[in-house]
Amino acid sequence: MIYFNGIKGKNYFEGWFFRVCSDHFNCALIPSVSVCGGERKAYIQINCNRVSKRIEFDFRDFSATDQEVRIGNNRFSDQGITFSSEIVSLDVSFGGFAGLEKDIMGCFKFGTPCKHKIISMKHEVRGTARFHHKKMTLYNAVGYIEKDWGKSFPRAYCWLQCNEFAEKNAAFFLSVADINLPILGLICVLIVDGREYRFATYNFARIEKLKKGEIVLKKSKTRLQIKFWGDNAQELSAPEKGRMKNVIKEDLDGTIELKLFEGEKPAYTFHGKNAGVEWVDFP
Repeated sequence: MIYFNGIKGKNYFEGWFFRVCSDHFNCALIPSVSVCGGERKAYIQINCNRVSKRIEFDFRDFSATDQEVRIGNNRFSDQGITFSSEIVSLDVSFGGFAGLEKDIMGCFKFGTPCKHKIISMKHEVRGTARFHHKKMTLYNAVGYIEKDWGKSFPRAYCWLQCNEFAEKNAAFFLSVADINLPILGLICVLIVDGREYRFATYNFARIEKLKKGEIVLKKSKTRLQIKFWGDNAQELSAPEKGRMKNVIKEDLDGTIELKLFEGEKPAYTFHGKNAGVEWVDFP
């Protein structure tokens, strides 16, 4: 399921984020639809091997169900991707999804201008890819899928994602955002060998430190220290009142270090590569 919500109102966007990572191929594809007043458009954004591009389509080229998004001849689903452009092409299938126990938004799904859903924290990807003129076969690639919908991205936010760690079978996601409330909105999940550690404003987790490069979270006696680095951010478009008018920067080549403490005792340490990093308008 890719959970199409349907066009809602005169100022609306809905987009899906598909990642595929292997040793020599690091790619995100973002199919989306944008509605602002009487203007309706569809897009596919590419962030691949440190190259980004936005491809614009007529709205009539877009169609979606809970099973599949189609834009032109390109197809995106929880089964795989068929996509072709001058920069990159993909013909891949997915398997072995790692989902969440409960929806990541909790009570934030009510009333916020941007809603978020994690479809798969980690899954297998197999098939073929092309980057410029180089063709490759993907045997043990790793995937990730999420989506956003609403009117606008938050004014300021941090987004982190990684599912390639040296130590264990783990997957990680975090978003901290200004959601026009007296406190910041936090949603974060770390999955380790099938066990879920969740930190969120709605489950009384708190942010002990927030600066570019380091975040510390605490929930009861569990503390998560996050350090992250990224120097290869590419430009992407982001929605404001439905229109894809803002520019953000996203790095898919980041590195990340996680330390999970149970009380004062460190339970896990993880070192991740190919981390997704966005730091937008926080000091």
